[in-house]
Amino acid sequence: MLKSLIAKLNDPFPESAFGKEKVIEVCYVGLFVAGFLFLFNPFGLQNMPLGIAISSLIFGLITVVFGVSYYWFCFAILKLKTDVPSWTLWKWLIFTSLMTCWIAVGNFGYLVLSVPENFDISYFPRMLQYTIMVGITPIVVGGLLTQLNAAKRNQIQAEEILKQESAEVTPTEDKLVVFDVNNEKTLQLHSDDILFIEAMQNYLMVHYIIKHADDDTQNAMDHQIIRSTLSRAAEKTRNTGLVRCHRSFIVNPRHVINITGNAQGLKLQLNATQRREIPVSRSYLVSFKAAMNEVKT
Repeated sequence: MLKSLIAKLNDPFPESAFGKEKVIEVCYVGLFVAGFLFLFNPFGLQNMPLGIAISSLIFGLITVVFGVSYYWFCFAILKLKTDVPSWTLWKWLIFTSLMTCWIAVGNFGYLVLSVPENFDISYFPRMLQYTIMVGITPIVVGGLLTQLNAAKRNQIQAEEILKQESAEVTPTEDKLVVFDVNNEKTLQLHSDDILFIEAMQNYLMVHYIIKHADDDTQNAMDHQIIRSTLSRAAEKTRNTGLVRCHRSFIVNPRHVINITGNAQGLKLQLNATQRREIPVSRSYLVSFKAAMNEVKT
């Protein structure tokens, strides 16, 4: 039981970046909070100066404003990265709990402004408790459902890509690709021998196969670090069948041996990569599926 729980907490979580989708998500939570407070009146809101209806709307609006500001600060200022495998369920739960605390600050501020004569800082823990009781349920339940649905949807997509039949398309070229390693050295590879290209800040790591002429079954994998950008690498590998599948990866679909799906998207297993999984992000899914459809079986 404990092992299952730990495994679940370490599952990847599909957190989206700050934008329209996040704002809409927080608005739904705010509507839930306002509706819940108005219908059930759990904390005696009828005694607030503006009455239960207006006070419920204000608390819902505070949820939206402070929730959006929290997301903006984390994504725009702190540059939090949530579209990476290390972003797991337990990290998202901590992230969400901190947002709830921030919303509680907003609720407490409104309470102080509404009834300043009753201001007492010792009341904040109770306000935090109330905020968690009302707000954490829709957030956590909604997040868990999102995780389950995303994992199921991505696994179905992975199976569909593996089963799809190759289209009648113009075959891509196996051409020589030349990378500049430094002023005196270049890396020359046939495009068919490139496994994937990985961005590493101001550098790229090109992973490729070394073929042995006497035995094709004993091919080895090697890599070379070069100073370049993924955009330049994409230009060099144009019309070779290699495709960008993530902001940090270009992959050769001819070497894909298996595709799986989890909550964050598709994961590719490539031949000779020693169990290394390459991610496919949603923004590159269409082009990746098209590239996989061109691979002849």
